Amino acid sequence: MKAIRNSSFQSGCISAAVALFLGTPAFAGTPIGGLTVTLSPDESTLIASGDPRTLYVTDPATLEVKDRIWVETSVFSIDYNKDGSVLAVHDTKDEVRLYSTSDWSLMDTIKGCYSFTVSREADIFAGYYVTDAVAKIYSFSDGSEKASIQFPERTGISAMGLSADGSKLAIIFKDDDDEEEEKLGYSDIPKDLKGLDKDRFQLEHDGKTSKIGIYDTATGDVIKEFKTFYTSTSESQITFDGDSIVVLNYRNLNAFISPEGEVEMFQMPSSFNYGMGFAPDKSLVMGGGLAKASFMKVADKSFVEYSIDKLPGWPEYFQGFCAASDGTVYGATSAYRVIKVAPDGTVQEQKPVH
Repeated sequence: MKAIRNSSFQSGCISAAVALFLGTPAFAGTPIGGLTVTLSPDESTLIASGDPRTLYVTDPATLEVKDRIWVETSVFSIDYNKDGSVLAVHDTKDEVRLYSTSDWSLMDTIKGCYSFTVSREADIFAGYYVTDAVAKIYSFSDGSEKASIQFPERTGISAMGLSADGSKLAIIFKDDDDEEEEKLGYSDIPKDLKGLDKDRFQLEHDGKTSKIGIYDTATGDVIKEFKTFYTSTSESQITFDGDSIVVLNYRNLNAFISPEGEVEMFQMPSSFNYGMGFAPDKSLVMGGGLAKASFMKVADKSFVEYSIDKLPGWPEYFQGFCAASDGTVYGATSAYRVIKVAPDGTVQEQKPVH
């Protein structure tokens, strides 16, 4: 294991861990309230899992369940390694369980992993440990620890994410009260501000800031650390767009943030993001809520929207997503359905998984 130097963040980043929310594949704790999905690297197998504590091995073309693997634990998020030989299960006990996909035997269990993020291309995953305030990088093939980055005691994070190639790890830390940022009340918001402009103004004048760190996963060196008015919660996911980072959160107050700290906020068309996800190559950002979802093509920041048939009874929410290399999107819901969506937004299949 490579020794990694401590981050330069000091007490301004310190925050206790907070309660977790639904619809956040990055952080464990509370059951997701349905299913999430992941697609194998060769795109021959779709795995759905979640509250039923079962891996549903599914045909991605027909969405028919071919096998069921009981894993005992309540599943929060799932993902494959580079060659598809290992499936990681992040559960509500803050454990990452590694299963061999050849016989579904349990290879290893990594405990205390509060967050979970994957670079399939680099065959690594990263986790954050709140108690020890440390981020760790692991081999996805065998679960061995490759590196760690130590932070000051009790440092809390809102989100962490690896770049597609695994060379960089981004962390947005918990917000702090900041006397340098003006704090205004709701009545001080200009009346002509609407929508996202109003949301941005509130974030710029709420007396809180957060810090963002970008780290080299091979050396542990700090690539960039800076403060920003933009804050997010543990209901967030984060990825990269080149050297910039992309933050997606439940509140749908999302952002592209440059290495210079410039913030471009955006909203997904489908309201609150109960479910969130990124394509393995990070080319698609996916989010969804009540019977509606959307995805953004990062290259041109264009959106594709779609909706599903409404069911009787309790409302159905999207809870997880994955994507194929051709832009086909798979969504999973609180009603234990899996949805297959063409790159143009046409819903091709919507089936219950059980």
